[in-house]
Amino acid sequence: MNSLLIEPLPLETKGDQIVRSCHVIRLDNGKEIDKKTLWFQFSNTIQPPNGEDCDSYLLCILMDAMTEARAITINGSVSLSLLSNLIEYQRVWHMWRPDIYTVVDIKIKDSRKDTNKAAGAVCAFSGGADSMFTVWQHTQNKNSYRTQDIRLCSLIHGFDVPLADTAAFNAVLKRSSSVLADINIPLEAIKTNYREISKANWGFAHASALVGVLANFKHQTGTILIGSSYPYSYLHIPWGSSPITDYLLASDEFQVIHDGASYTRTEKVHAFADWQVGVNNLRVCWEGDIKDKNCGRCEKCVRTQFNFLACGRSIPNCFPENNNLIAELKKITPKHQGVLSDWQQIYDYAIAHGVNGSWQGDIKKLIRRGQPRIFSFSRSGYIRVKLRALRKRRKLKQ
Repeated sequence: MNSLLIEPLPLETKGDQIVRSCHVIRLDNGKEIDKKTLWFQFSNTIQPPNGEDCDSYLLCILMDAMTEARAITINGSVSLSLLSNLIEYQRVWHMWRPDIYTVVDIKIKDSRKDTNKAAGAVCAFSGGADSMFTVWQHTQNKNSYRTQDIRLCSLIHGFDVPLADTAAFNAVLKRSSSVLADINIPLEAIKTNYREISKANWGFAHASALVGVLANFKHQTGTILIGSSYPYSYLHIPWGSSPITDYLLASDEFQVIHDGASYTRTEKVHAFADWQVGVNNLRVCWEGDIKDKNCGRCEKCVRTQFNFLACGRSIPNCFPENNNLIAELKKITPKHQGVLSDWQQIYDYAIAHGVNGSWQGDIKKLIRRGQPRIFSFSRSGYIRVKLRALRKRRKLKQ
């Protein structure tokens, strides 16, 4: 039987930083074939979890184990409520993608009954539209009884900005700190090598990894806010973060709230469009060569500019001036249903709010371009993916 062993390591101190880490060991029929170290590094002003606490490690590594069909053994403690939630979490992903994910057994050295969770919330903050919307809505008391007391935000080095690109991360950190200072929220940086050692599909694993990383802050805040990727009316399933699965990454001492799914992305942009500090420092780009700025030409940069235009707003100066925006629009073919739905929402919002522009015809053409590919028999098409999943289900039943 193939398995994956998680061994927590002693806490380390590096200057004013704390390092929590574990060994991740892969075994085939009891023989070690691979050994890596997963680590998190953050300020020593943050009280870390107990050295035996393996919640963060399990959350980060679970999707790797499911992809490789490896039973997990943990030489440490895990929250009982988290273990319960992860049973259902695994079942959801196996139902969605049986061709990729297997439900695996989790054996632990010790289990914990959670104590009361800490007050306040931490928000995962990348400087993008979703996290910008979340911090703005909650600090301006726009969520009525659902408003959360955001005590801090966190920017993760090693996710969209690689660990090797220290200059870009420091620039993003400086800009994000100034944005959050405008609404009196401190920003804490945390580093991790998760993406360097994980083999899991990032599009599917990013939420579990995100909660795993920020669970290191659970003694400071007992709730994590994850900005929604898609609205309830256009849910893109399967996807790493959704209102269906995010709450299953929680324990009784670290609640997970999927925030903002009652808004489309264009509605989110409209909601914070008057917050000039936020708008002028918006960072949505992940494809550009310079990781601390928007390239203005990739699909997400172009789409976000049209989010503003659909609201009747001008394009903010966080994007470089582009006199060929329509030309960039004409090059785009949506890669999956989620992106296609984002463009549909832009078009629908503009029409519903009486915003007119010659670009609306080009967006209609973009939507038509996306539909044949997504619902085709091509290798990445919807029908082909579903057929592969059906074949694997039949094999598992035999």
